[in-house]
Amino acid sequence: EGLKHTFYVDQIYERLNKKTDKIKKYLTEKSDIIFTNKKGEEIAIEIETAINVKGNRFHHNEKFSRLQKEYGKKCYIFLTNIKYVNSYTRHQLPIMSREEMAQFMKFQFSGKSNNTFNEKIDVAKRELSSEKI
Repeated sequence: EGLKHTFYVDQIYERLNKKTDKIKKYLTEKSDIIFTNKKGEEIAIEIETAINVKGNRFHHNEKFSRLQKEYGKKCYIFLTNIKYVNSYTRHQLPIMSREEMAQFMKFQFSGKSNNTFNEKIDVAKRELSSEKI
């Protein structure tokens, strides 16, 4: 995927690894990072740099469809550049920016259900999009 992708995978992995030993990094097939939160839920993170996002449309559709079936709303798309958010919303998975990562990590180890965090992200994105109107 490139240096930027590797950098973010390593950074996020290292931060999560401080909170749990139930964590793995993957290079192919599976999500980039899969960990178990404090509630015992398995969470997947797919890091996306949006490099060649238009050219990989078929690959993305296939990959995210598989992740959606396996993890549902427990699979997050982490965008390194949020300006490409519209290219990923069609996958119907929660999308996170760099700004939301610290809150995400804190929440995952608070003991609350992952679904509560998804609701907070959805509300924040709706509020942000309504401000632009």
